[in-house]
Amino acid sequence: MKTWRNIWLIAGGCCALASGTVFGQESDGAVLFPKDKPVMELDFPAGFKAAFRKDGTYLAVGSKSVMALVAWGKVKNAAAAKSGLPEFAKSFLLRSLSFREVNAPSVTDAKLSQAFDEQERGGANMLTATGKNSDGDEMFVSATAFPWEHRYYVLFAVCKPADKEQLEKDRLFVERSINYINDD
Repeated sequence: MKTWRNIWLIAGGCCALASGTVFGQESDGAVLFPKDKPVMELDFPAGFKAAFRKDGTYLAVGSKSVMALVAWGKVKNAAAAKSGLPEFAKSFLLRSLSFREVNAPSVTDAKLSQAFDEQERGGANMLTATGKNSDGDEMFVSATAFPWEHRYYVLFAVCKPADKEQLEKDRLFVERSINYINDD
């Protein structure tokens, strides 16, 4: 019974946060991101349903978590990313993922599995926070800001606190899958 409640809770949250998005395409191949002028390709774990939203966000919904990849156009360097990530994350969570509230986040330097941009080594940051979704349930959030091709991107990952371990595995799967687009 509790498993079905979790599934319906995530599904209901996805419906609320996915306004303007049509799900149904299972993420079984590489995603080119951003949609308009791709600079990277990446994969999401098996079983995730994913689609681009009208605002350019790539939203992926799994059985216990939701992930979103966003281009963060206004940030030009690591210092600006670190100082701006809390406000950007809070705004995105409230506006795009229909959170009711976001508690005080903490930001640390991220230790990524690969160096994404040679000019910005060490420029990645990890935000962690908790908040309440549109149903009032407590949620755990991680947001990884990373440089790629002279621009910053943020990978949001959201789940119930009890599912943090699986969320971290899914987040690492996505992070490790990011590659340059082969133009050959």
